[in-house]
Amino acid sequence: MGRTARRRTCLASAASTAKSKKRSTKKAKEVPAPGLYQQTVKRSITRQGVGLHSGTSAVVRVRPAPAGQGRYFVRVPAGTIVDWPEDPYGFLDRGEDVLEEMGVEPEAFVQDMALEMDKVAHQKMTREEVEQMVREAEANGFADDVEDMYEQWEVEGDEDGEENESESIVPIDEESEPVLRANLDAVVEKPRLATTLGTGLGALSTVEHLLSALEACGVDNARIEFEGGPEVPLLDGSAKFWVKAIEEAGMQVAKTNQGKMVRRLTLQPDQYLCLKEGDAFIALYPDTTTRITCGVDFVAKAPVIGNQWHSWAPAQGLSYLEEVGLARTFCCKDDIQPMLDAGLIRGGMEGTALVADGDRWYNEHEVRYPSSEAARHKILDLIGDLSLLAEGGHAGLPHGHIVAFKTGHDMHIRFARMLREYCQGQSATGELEMVPADYKRKD
Repeated sequence: MGRTARRRTCLASAASTAKSKKRSTKKAKEVPAPGLYQQTVKRSITRQGVGLHSGTSAVVRVRPAPAGQGRYFVRVPAGTIVDWPEDPYGFLDRGEDVLEEMGVEPEAFVQDMALEMDKVAHQKMTREEVEQMVREAEANGFADDVEDMYEQWEVEGDEDGEENESESIVPIDEESEPVLRANLDAVVEKPRLATTLGTGLGALSTVEHLLSALEACGVDNARIEFEGGPEVPLLDGSAKFWVKAIEEAGMQVAKTNQGKMVRRLTLQPDQYLCLKEGDAFIALYPDTTTRITCGVDFVAKAPVIGNQWHSWAPAQGLSYLEEVGLARTFCCKDDIQPMLDAGLIRGGMEGTALVADGDRWYNEHEVRYPSSEAARHKILDLIGDLSLLAEGGHAGLPHGHIVAFKTGHDMHIRFARMLREYCQGQSATGELEMVPADYKRKD
């Protein structure tokens, strides 16, 4: 066997060993984070599910967008993103009565289950894992065969096995398609149990979990297409599956249509701001970085939740997914029937929310943070609502320590508007003055 053949044999053996090691000691991927420059996803993200309050199925696809465009929603015709199946697995024949008793729309259930059963799991290596394997090959004397390593190993890509190259960007066309900007001006209804953008047939509700994940992961620019129902799918009641999808899609620096990178900016109020309503409040203490602290008080209504506080500060290197994104939405058992009577939570199924029943959890096996999940989820919601401060692809979360207690979506939106108005007043021109958004502490 010649020298080249021996090298290739050794290289293939090294790749096989690395692949085996990867399966036995699978390492979590690094969660995307905001950068110094505006970013967008590298490839599209698609998720389908049922809306919490409407109970109808919807599909959402997050696509790359150029720098300066920010995040915006576009309703597309049914069938644009996915083909809606007609009960290919016979789910309705096996349980339509049961579904109706559960308050679940049979057609939505069929669509969701069919999509799940049609999925094919692909275990592929990320570029970081490939590069690590290359370094190991170089350390073992195979420096001349680095290109071979890339050719012999499949880098994470799409279902057709293509490399994870950047997807082409769809230009925005506000004249021919209804564009719904993800900003404060689009919130035209008083938020109740969810944040809604727009009105009428063009409205989209329960946007906070998706926007929270996009903001925290640094997806500053995104074209978000949706079809089906009037709500973003609830999924498991947290931001987990959005973060995982962003992770799989990959991130890239966004560029303008002229090919320029844009520095990511944010608001930085120079004074203490506070909005109070009874014993509930939300306040901002000036700082040069971002921290969010949320508290809840259910001592009387649900002792199992009690009084909780939690804080998240990106500058400390705390993972959004692990600290905030995994926390599920929650409710009290006594509130379920009144909400159903009001036409709400029609899509609330097992595994989509935590239910507090006095001094115990109805679904204790689904609790991820026994002493703080409610407070963590409040941070998740607050990030999603404050993300609506974002304009032109810049950050939504302002610099400062934001402390909130017993707040909901309505207070979040009113506080965001107050904060924006104050920052406009700081400027002599009335324009928002922004500073570089840097999650790393400067002092």
